[in-house]
Amino acid sequence: MSLPNNSMPPVQAGKSAVKPNKPTWEDLAGIGILILMFLLPVSIYVVHGWYPAYRDKQVLEHGIPAIAEILSIKETGEDYRSPKPKVKMHLRVHPPDAPVLELSLTTGLTVTELIRYSPGSLVEIRYDPEKPNTAVLIGLAPPTHAESAE
Repeated sequence: MSLPNNSMPPVQAGKSAVKPNKPTWEDLAGIGILILMFLLPVSIYVVHGWYPAYRDKQVLEHGIPAIAEILSIKETGEDYRSPKPKVKMHLRVHPPDAPVLELSLTTGLTVTELIRYSPGSLVEIRYDPEKPNTAVLIGLAPPTHAESAE
């Protein structure tokens, strides 16, 4: 009984039996898809996770402090399961040496914090004068001397 001859032809001296394959477009597309599958989540994290935290840190360190009145506040529906769901505040800002301006900021507040923040409340913020909609909430504004005298 003889076996079929499925073996490779004999290798000649100095030549390789395996020919190197050039990558095909399908191979390159597959590699490209794998790279995108890795880079897309990383870039989304950088843009949505890291950059806002960096921007807020910059505004806290270098922004202009101001008192603002809350004109409206509403939940965004974003991170509603988080201990600090996101809310969007529309504010009238009274900068120390600039005209009054209106801006919106989005921040996370706990349910107990949300009760204290209502339209008409005064809050402390810091904002970027070059990009006024880039603002960070510091907290409720302390009562003024006139209010505490009453």
